[in-house]
Amino acid sequence: MAKELGWEQGRILLPVSYTFYELNAFYIAFYISECSGSPITVFHVKAPDERQQPTLLDEIHDFAARLRLKYEVKEKTLDGKFSHKAVASCIIEEANKMEYDCVVMSAHREAFYLEFFGRVADRVVREVNKKIVLVESPKEGLKIPLNPKRILVATYSSKVSKDAVSLATLLTSSATTTDAEISVAEIVELPPTVPLDIVVESKDFKQTQRTFSHDIGEYIKLLGRPLNPIVLPIREPGDAINYFKEKNIDLVLVSVTRPKIARSLLSKREYGIIKDSPFVTLVVISPQ
Repeated sequence: MAKELGWEQGRILLPVSYTFYELNAFYIAFYISECSGSPITVFHVKAPDERQQPTLLDEIHDFAARLRLKYEVKEKTLDGKFSHKAVASCIIEEANKMEYDCVVMSAHREAFYLEFFGRVADRVVREVNKKIVLVESPKEGLKIPLNPKRILVATYSSKVSKDAVSLATLLTSSATTTDAEISVAEIVELPPTVPLDIVVESKDFKQTQRTFSHDIGEYIKLLGRPLNPIVLPIREPGDAINYFKEKNIDLVLVSVTRPKIARSLLSKREYGIIKDSPFVTLVVISPQ
């Protein structure tokens, strides 16, 4: 367990294509900047024939002005043919520079072939070993509440990353969210044939609850604020989504540890939660 827990003030890289579904990513990056003092670089990869000034820039400027934040804009024009692979390569090259501590990047549902071969965001995650926050918007038009009151950090692992807990705390650190509630949930998959009441009363399950509560208690000591530890038994991802709805959760953070070998970042069970979620989900990836 770390002796200190908090969000570092390193520079944030915010790759954008200037489309309106990226507004959630802007909100997260700018809120992090406001609360932690982290400077922001907005990075755009331009197609060779791109000429029109994006109208989204005006909205971004107004948003930053309301928060009294400054940011810089960097652009790079592709030399060759525009493709998702070429865009990802430019972002990877920029993100790997020493001055960046964190990448905040929008991700959303794509056509099947793009999701199969890898979205731009997925390519970046595989090649950039830094703290990354993917802002997953499973449906067009979903927006992050301006002042989330109930945030839940979810993990399929017995250990939740300090980066995910730190970000959840940061997102509820303003004067307008002083009464916000943060829950941290270890999701436990159950065998399909075992009755739920037998599982939750078993010694193994109760030991899991005690261990997880103890670990979250250590985070509580470091943060100096309450966290609600939960061990959530499910049979399929839809059970987790139903739980989030019942508890009126405003925002879910999925804690993911970067794989040590080349494989998919998200398992089917994690992706099952994200793709069917009724709200925006933040996937927090910690470095190795």
